[in-house]
Amino acid sequence: MTGSKIQDIGIKFGVSYEEGSRWQILQSILFSLHENGKTSDFFYYYLFKMNITSAVREVIDGNINAKPKYTKVEEIVEESEQNNKAIASVLRTD
Repeated sequence: MTGSKIQDIGIKFGVSYEEGSRWQILQSILFSLHENGKTSDFFYYYLFKMNITSAVREVIDGNINAKPKYTKVEEIVEESEQNNKAIASVLRTD
């Protein structure tokens, strides 16, 4: 990730650090999150929500472009909470 993307994620959780290398920014943000008791929330977002949303969009794009990757959800061509959950379920199983 870029430094600004790392900073954006930190800001989403109410912490920021703008100087140094990417690993220094991330280290500082993680330390602040830990101090504020938000480490679990951050990792839930980063490991599940952020990455699964990106993967769901990829599946939908494939469906729209007639290149479905998963036949169980090949009819889904737009995002919604229900559609995203269905695709996420298939992705997790896969």
